[in-house]
Amino acid sequence: MHLPMLRPPGIYLRPRRSRCLGQRGDVTNPLDTATNDNRRPQRKRNTLPIMKSAVIPQVRVEPALRAELEAVLQPGETLSGFVEASVRNAVAFRRVQTRFHERGQAAWDHYQSTGVSASTDEVLAKLQAKLDAKRKQLAG
Repeated sequence: MHLPMLRPPGIYLRPRRSRCLGQRGDVTNPLDTATNDNRRPQRKRNTLPIMKSAVIPQVRVEPALRAELEAVLQPGETLSGFVEASVRNAVAFRRVQTRFHERGQAAWDHYQSTGVSASTDEVLAKLQAKLDAKRKQLAG
């Protein structure tokens, strides 16, 4: 005996129509990949993937720190917005810091392999030239 599938009221299943390549003047879309039986996979049209936002874990702080934080908020700024901006700034700083360490390690490896380095006077002269050029640019 075959039992009918129970569905909530108002939910009706339509039979799935598959379309073979070439029907009704279809043009093959390069984004669609043909399957072994020469049928295109069905995909939703006119939809864009939307990334869901993620939640950062809650941080427990002392009441004094929370009061201090709320005291420095700008007018109209929320605690969530402040925390988000702080996290973004920390991530950007870590990226810069990581790149700095990578460049330093590469320079050290180059020195270890070649034994060639710049003298202190050469380095200080280059830094002074950069500083002078920046000051001249800012002075106008």
